[in-house]
Amino acid sequence: MGPYTLWWPLKARAAVLLGALACLAPAVASGEIYKCRSSQGELGFQDRPCAAGSSSTLVKHDEEAVETAAQRLTRSAALRPAPVHVPPGQTYVVDTSLLGSDEWKKAIHRAQMIPAVRTGSARFTLFRVWLETVRAGESIQAAGGKLRILDQDSGGGRYQEFQSGSFVILEHLQSTTRHGNRDSLEVGSLLHGTTQLWIEIPPTAIVAALGDVVLLRSSASLRNQLVANIEVGAQGRSPTQIVIGPITVGGSYGTRFDCESAERCAAGPLAPGSYWILFPEFDPVNSRSKFTIEPGSQTELHFRSISNKIIQRIRGTRPTAPASSS
Repeated sequence: MGPYTLWWPLKARAAVLLGALACLAPAVASGEIYKCRSSQGELGFQDRPCAAGSSSTLVKHDEEAVETAAQRLTRSAALRPAPVHVPPGQTYVVDTSLLGSDEWKKAIHRAQMIPAVRTGSARFTLFRVWLETVRAGESIQAAGGKLRILDQDSGGGRYQEFQSGSFVILEHLQSTTRHGNRDSLEVGSLLHGTTQLWIEIPPTAIVAALGDVVLLRSSASLRNQLVANIEVGAQGRSPTQIVIGPITVGGSYGTRFDCESAERCAAGPLAPGSYWILFPEFDPVNSRSKFTIEPGSQTELHFRSISNKIIQRIRGTRPTAPASSS
């Protein structure tokens, strides 16, 4: 699905722009936030009374009653978007039906407290990502602009890894990958594959609410394994683990799989698409490479360990007969 096709549903569903103009007024000590609906029916949230002619609802947030991230995600599980019918081949849906829920109101309120939003010096899009079904330990990776997890205090970066149901903020940065007024956002997991979305760039001092991005799980008949075959040279050593990631690997990014033997490491099941593999016990630059899982076909890669630090990829093959998948 091309960028133009992807763009239309996002443009239609991301039309709700949430004003964050606190830089023009003192902070509200009580944590008040107003839900405003214009005469044209547009919904927004802001920290000052609504403009004349708009309906207004005051929502109070008790700043002392702070939930932990685990408690919030547990409660969010009951509020995730309902399953919807999607055309065959579509890998995600964007749902805006929960933008008026308490979970979203609180997330919007927290996003408005970001200093760069309050000073009007940056542009942000807030979204939440769900996996349609979650396998134990399955995480989500994302890449785009500058990303930060809403419930974490880190400054953020181009890559993030998080759990299903997390709120994430995309800070729009100048980039050579920008298409017109749209920035790229990639999200993916091992069982759901990787999806690229194109996000409209909002004005400064605005937090755009994209909604809930639900990654759809690939069919079991399409998923398959990666097999890494290892040749150990006279000065080499055998790996004990490999790390697989849909968008990046290295450091804390990626999922670890134990090798089955000194000459064979396997990972899966994996949804069709591109991935990165890394041997964490070897040099992180030389031991990292990209591979593709074709629908229903096992992917085999071949590596040679030539020293304690260097393992090199020498070739990759894909058998025509599909291997069994789980």
